[in-house]
Amino acid sequence: MEVLETKDEAEKKAEQKKHEEEVVKEISKTLHEAQERVDARHSDEESSADGDKPMETDVDSYVSGNRPLEMVKERVDTVSLDRVDENKGKRVVSVTEAEKRAFFDSVISGSRYKATVTLFNGGLNISFRSRSAIESEAVDAFIRKRVALGKIQSNQEYADTMRFAVLAAGVEELNGQKFPTLTEAGETNIGMFYAETKTGLDEPKWLWLYDKWRAMAESVVAVAIEAYFAFEAKYWLMIRNADNENFWKTGESTGE
Repeated sequence: MEVLETKDEAEKKAEQKKHEEEVVKEISKTLHEAQERVDARHSDEESSADGDKPMETDVDSYVSGNRPLEMVKERVDTVSLDRVDENKGKRVVSVTEAEKRAFFDSVISGSRYKATVTLFNGGLNISFRSRSAIESEAVDAFIRKRVALGKIQSNQEYADTMRFAVLAAGVEELNGQKFPTLTEAGETNIGMFYAETKTGLDEPKWLWLYDKWRAMAESVVAVAIEAYFAFEAKYWLMIRNADNENFWKTGESTGE
């Protein structure tokens, strides 16, 4: 027998649908406006609201060569995962058969691993890609250099810089808008890094891609980075289980 919705349930569904439509609308609007804000960007970096310096541990980690992207990897182990194992009380990542096949094919072919996630009941599609080795190096060097130049003056600026750089490197497409890789945006290997010249210090040529994410609404960045953390969680899980025969059997696989 068919169970009819109550008035309250129908109203809640209507409100949820309206909210999802508003979020998708805001994202679409932001994508169109982002480039205009990037073009109008002033050369001076915005000052920190609180003026606090980063914690010594943050600065020391850069000086000692601790890779910032490894810090992102630590973050993905605790957020945006599929479910919690009730028996162990630990977060567990689930990887589908299709995701395993796509990852395996990318390793064999030497190409980037890519995956698309759908959010807001089909209203938002985000495609992610893995980085090349030099792109990971470029992001690390970029953040270390900004610390050295004094352009990161607080923990919030540190976190924001990480988010924008990681999304610039990792997002392939957002609701139909495609983004070049850092390698493509950098034009040359030299163009991917800060470079000392006779006239001063040249910024990485992919900085416009970083600025494009920096100009987007916070809601867009927040949704994208959380989805990216989930992508990274699955990516690292498959890497860690490369020699685990049981993990690569047909069907869904899980791990911590």
